[in-house]
Amino acid sequence: MEKIIQWLQTFPGWCDTVLVDHIPGRTGCVGLYPLGIRVIGRKADIAGGEKLRLQSNYQLKRLTPLGQDNLPQAVWLQQLQSWILQQSRAGLAPGLGEDTHWSVRDGKLEKDRQPGVGMYSLILVAEYTK
Repeated sequence: MEKIIQWLQTFPGWCDTVLVDHIPGRTGCVGLYPLGIRVIGRKADIAGGEKLRLQSNYQLKRLTPLGQDNLPQAVWLQQLQSWILQQSRAGLAPGLGEDTHWSVRDGKLEKDRQPGVGMYSLILVAEYTK
């Protein structure tokens, strides 16, 4: 998790505090929630061993103020998603095993219970072999 947090903090303009499995009710905070690991493939080698293709999922939630124009927050979310894909293609994203590839899905705005606060979220997906 530490490698992932350190990597996310290199996103240009990142200035938020990252907490694992928690997000307090104030803006300027990001919660990173591990959603589990699942086996998506198996491959036997000639020595009788087995390599697993795994998928790890993480939900990223960011609290941000909402107003009449939320374009900057939406742009931030799109830029973060593009940056993650670029980092993965360039081999700059953290490796969780052999041949790690990162993708992003379900980027969206979720209304928070507090008036004037929104929660943007996305799912980070890492596929790798161990």
